[in-house]
Amino acid sequence: MGTARHPGDLPELEPGFNALTDSLSAHSPERRLLLAAGAWSVYRMAGAVPTVATAPPEPCEPDARATCSLTGRALLQQMLDGKHPELLPVVFARMHTASHKLPPGLLPQALDLIKPPLRAALAPLLGPRARWLAQFNPDWQWVLQPAPGSIKTGLPADVQQRFEQADLAERPDLGIGADGDEGR
Repeated sequence: MGTARHPGDLPELEPGFNALTDSLSAHSPERRLLLAAGAWSVYRMAGAVPTVATAPPEPCEPDARATCSLTGRALLQQMLDGKHPELLPVVFARMHTASHKLPPGLLPQALDLIKPPLRAALAPLLGPRARWLAQFNPDWQWVLQPAPGSIKTGLPADVQQRFEQADLAERPDLGIGADGDEGR
């Protein structure tokens, strides 16, 4: 039923709100209805109780690696958008060799890659920002998993360097055999 057939009275909603809609009687029924609908929407939003804010997440660890050039960023964007995606593993490997990081603006798009070979090529390039972002998106949890084929040894991170610098007699004390394998 349109407003021409309706008597034009607005429904009783709430006492404070009805006082406001009573002042609309000078307008046409259509305008009165639209103004009342807009006012009711604002009235409801103004009375909403905000949700309790959670503590902001800890900031991401800094990544000291340099970002690729603007030209490199533009080319990488094109590849992530589907133009010559077969070159992505080569680009990722070269960026890793040059100690470059992905531009922060392209990181979410790179983390959305779903093909395992592309993820494997991307993994060495990822830094603390990727691990930080992964906690907020379940689809990016693969970043937090060890790379396929990698083995968690439980040894300190600097053990390889200490092993290479140690005398043969000192190597067993490091928990590593003379051939570089973990101690048995």
